[in-house]
Amino acid sequence: MNALVITYGLHKPWNMGEVVLSRNYIELLGNMYDNVFVLSIIDKVRGFAKKYEPSNASTIIFYATNPSSFYRLETIYNLDLNCTDLHVMHFPLMSIPHNILIKSRRVYVYQYSLRNLFDRLTLLRVFTLIVLGRINKKLNILTPSPETYSFCKRLGAHCFYVPVPIETNINKVSKKIGDPINITYIGHANYHRFPFDKILVAMKLLTEKYSNKFNFFIYLSKQGYTNYLEMYRSLKKCIKKLNIERNINVVLKNLEPNEKDNILMKNNIFLYPALTCIAVDPPLTVLEAMSYGNCIVSTDVQSLNDIVSKNKRGIIIRRDNIVKHIFNTLRFLLEKPEVIKEYGYNAWSYIKKVHNKRVVISRFKNFIY
Repeated sequence: MNALVITYGLHKPWNMGEVVLSRNYIELLGNMYDNVFVLSIIDKVRGFAKKYEPSNASTIIFYATNPSSFYRLETIYNLDLNCTDLHVMHFPLMSIPHNILIKSRRVYVYQYSLRNLFDRLTLLRVFTLIVLGRINKKLNILTPSPETYSFCKRLGAHCFYVPVPIETNINKVSKKIGDPINITYIGHANYHRFPFDKILVAMKLLTEKYSNKFNFFIYLSKQGYTNYLEMYRSLKKCIKKLNIERNINVVLKNLEPNEKDNILMKNNIFLYPALTCIAVDPPLTVLEAMSYGNCIVSTDVQSLNDIVSKNKRGIIIRRDNIVKHIFNTLRFLLEKPEVIKEYGYNAWSYIKKVHNKRVVISRFKNFIY
């Protein structure tokens, strides 16, 4: 049996959650199908740094700048769609030719997040998938988001929850709490994701008593859909104005996967202060940080409220008066390093139990047969 994957931007730099998540799912599909054929549109905004090299030899990637050129490929034209499952990842379903949708054995549409219930386009897309799924029983929604899964199931959709596959080389966490303690943010240079002025004010308050007890590392993606350079300059000015250069380190770079792994391995507290809902729920960087035994401090966006606060895997803070909440939470953790270690271990245990490769493959096999 074959799989045909249609997606967008499956190439380096790996600085976009939807793309990394698609890559992780495609790696798993290579373990479940005889052949996996991937059609990926090149993302011109991020730039085509390097093509994706799948670990499974049976996975073949085709790139193009125009979707229509895909469907003329001899490999795809000769593919027996009756023995092929179609997987649509980070790509509009309505842009796929009707004959491929109709002839495919089954159709799986990946919905990475609801974003928020007031996003009309997202809601329209989800409702369209639900209606189409009721008309055509072979169309299914797959989601890594507990929130999205619950919403779709309440509406009677053919929906399956498939956790984000997270791989880590750590078999057991026995992390020593550093002196000073490392706090890290990794993500886009987007104010709604990282309200830097408010966060830096909280850090300024911390330095008044704890300047020797922590370092804060900020890693901003160099390319993306936001004006990263403008925010980077504003961030540096704000740090200088508050006179906290000693405790704050800012890096503007697209991190390679091994670089991110090394950072999270040495880190103690991972800060995720998003003000709005997110494109991938739960965010990959948070799950990756948990897999390395990081204590999570996050705002209450989407599924994070349940994932982080449940069983003490971190601390959830409210988005209103965020300066106060970040300051109080980090002060508490700096004074109680044993709590950082406990929450980090709980976070690692959760990832090992729910998000490891074997567990996710077993979930896939429940409906792919």
